[in-house]
Amino acid sequence: MVGRDGADLNENEWIDIVRWFSEHQLRMIHDGAFRVACNLSPDRMAPVVGAGIGRPQIRELAKRLERPYLDFGSLIPANEEARDDASKAAPAAAVALLGSMHLQGA
Repeated sequence: MVGRDGADLNENEWIDIVRWFSEHQLRMIHDGAFRVACNLSPDRMAPVVGAGIGRPQIRELAKRLERPYLDFGSLIPANEEARDDASKAAPAAAVALLGSMHLQGA
């Protein structure tokens, strides 16, 4: 919450505020991810998997952590549009894939 009306600032000022919030959020996520990644996998090639609408930020996080980025949608055996939709709803897609594997006897 910024506490301003749209007309209070010009477009460039609003863009600066958005960039600040984005960077602040990414820094908080980076700090937590760095601590977790160091404890989970010392393998520097273990990817950061991005899902949801925040995938561009997660791609940037992977760069900062110096790890490869893997889009969750690329794991879905479907066309590009379905992979994008699945990535936006990753938890539901993961459950559907697990259910599918269970039905196939995997």
